[in-house]
Amino acid sequence: MRRAAKAGAPSVTQKLFVIVLGKSSKAPVKFDVTRIVWNSRTSNESSNATGVDVAILKLDRPIPDGLPVTFATGSSAQVNDQVYAVGFPGASADVKSNKYVPTMKRGIVSKLGGESPYMLDEARTKGLRGAPVIETDAAINPGNSGGPLYNEYGDVLGINTFVSKHGAGIGWAQD
Repeated sequence: MRRAAKAGAPSVTQKLFVIVLGKSSKAPVKFDVTRIVWNSRTSNESSNATGVDVAILKLDRPIPDGLPVTFATGSSAQVNDQVYAVGFPGASADVKSNKYVPTMKRGIVSKLGGESPYMLDEARTKGLRGAPVIETDAAINPGNSGGPLYNEYGDVLGINTFVSKHGAGIGWAQD
């Protein structure tokens, strides 16, 4: 059974953390999550019913030398555009290990549009639309799920979300 975390919760019952690369040493640095500021699963009934699964997290301290990202709209993407799925496979409490290094998987936009396969039938009957998605052949897997999908200019197009059950190497990002 999947349980959604409650937005605005004063404490988190499960230990959550974020791992980023250090700027100078390029070694992974762990930041504890102090609370979930907002979560689409519990904050908005239509988001939950349409398959949107996004959260905003508060970290225990600022990320030093953190670089801001720019966001592009999914509508700025075109079929055949180069995209990059970024992630940290095997991220665990063992961040000192050299075994787990950040990855970037390159691909192209295969299709624009469609909706999350996690859309509930009851949402469709209410006339709701699912989260818009960008289909790509960049490898989406548990290691980069939740990470950004960048365009060739370094703008974030969406969040790497799920893998096709019917075709290897096909994934989607919610924009």
